[in-house]
Amino acid sequence: MAINDVTLNVGANLAPAQRQLQAFIAQANRQVGAQSFKFQLNDKGFNQPLGRITGNLNQFQGAMDASIARTLAFGASVGVIGGVTKAFKELVSTTVNVEHALTEINVLLGLSTKQLSGFSKELFSVAKNTASSFNTASEAATEFSRQGLGAAETARRVNDALILARLSGLEAAASVSALTAAVNGFKREGVTTAEVVNRLANVDAAFAVSSADLAAALSRAGSVSQDAKVKFNELLAATTAVQQATARGGNVIGNGFKTIFTRIQRSKVRSELEAIGVATTDSMGKIRGAIDILQDYAKVYETLSDQQRAYTSEQVAGVFQINTLKALLGDLSSDTSVYTAALKTANKTTDEAVQRNAELNKTLKSLTSQTGTELTELAAKFGKLGLESNFKGILSTLKGALGEMNNVVDSEGLGGDIARGFIRGFGNFLTGP
Repeated sequence: MAINDVTLNVGANLAPAQRQLQAFIAQANRQVGAQSFKFQLNDKGFNQPLGRITGNLNQFQGAMDASIARTLAFGASVGVIGGVTKAFKELVSTTVNVEHALTEINVLLGLSTKQLSGFSKELFSVAKNTASSFNTASEAATEFSRQGLGAAETARRVNDALILARLSGLEAAASVSALTAAVNGFKREGVTTAEVVNRLANVDAAFAVSSADLAAALSRAGSVSQDAKVKFNELLAATTAVQQATARGGNVIGNGFKTIFTRIQRSKVRSELEAIGVATTDSMGKIRGAIDILQDYAKVYETLSDQQRAYTSEQVAGVFQINTLKALLGDLSSDTSVYTAALKTANKTTDEAVQRNAELNKTLKSLTSQTGTELTELAAKFGKLGLESNFKGILSTLKGALGEMNNVVDSEGLGGDIARGFIRGFGNFLTGP
């Protein structure tokens, strides 16, 4: 007999379970609302290089800030120490250099301590006025002091030489040489270094010639010019005329004038010039100035035959300086003579170089240089007052001790034997391995 499957739907009363679940949820919500969940980190197993690690992020950030601050402070401290060390070295170096330079100058000048102090201030003032370093000023002062000049005149000439170097681009030593040659070359005329610099600057500004070229020509032809009765301004004007015409440079032009002025005084040359109508002596029978003779020669030059021009030019200038002579003759015979204009400019000179130097002192470059010189002067004063006497005492003591040690090593007897044996043993120890 077949048995059929029977499906029964059985109902259950879930209301009590629902009420219990709702009560549990309500109780849980009340507990959550009353306080927040808390998590605690067990930090005992951690290293704490940056401070105590906690769940508070603000404290962790503070620890990081403190670490960075300590690092920066250490770096700053190292920088300050290094800066102080460098500054001390510079202070000592400046003190030593300034003291040595002044002593070297004073060996020649023979000043008292008070006078040397005043000269030192003047020298620093000159360096600042010309935007030069103290070393440059002291080197120029040393060169001038070798000429037997006093302290005041030395300081004045140093100022003039450094102004010339600044305006012309010459080295300080070359500027000193040029001024010395100019003053000595025209001693009879009595030109000063200030007049030389101002005239060079004035002509330089008005014509296509540099102060460096003018100074070079003065150095080469100065002394010969004086013997040939050529005045200072005349040589400047002649150099300017030839430079604009040939652009050959001051050294070449100066050498050319030296040859021309020397040869034009020779009796044979004067005879040849007299033969073509150029007077070489005045009414008193004295030889005329070389420029006066050349001006008259320029007037008759165009009237001469080619053979006469070649012959007389070679007599006056020699073989190698004919170009310089022809350039000057061409200018002297011109209606727009550069020589005449340059001579007028030189004769009207006042203080042009001083004014140009003052204008240059307004530039940032000059102010920077002057500030550096001020620092050098201040460092030298600090060093002299605070370090010089102490260092001299220490070095004198050390020098004496080292001298005694040298004497012991060189001495005969037990002491010398022990010292030499120690040195040999120490050397063997160093070189043995």
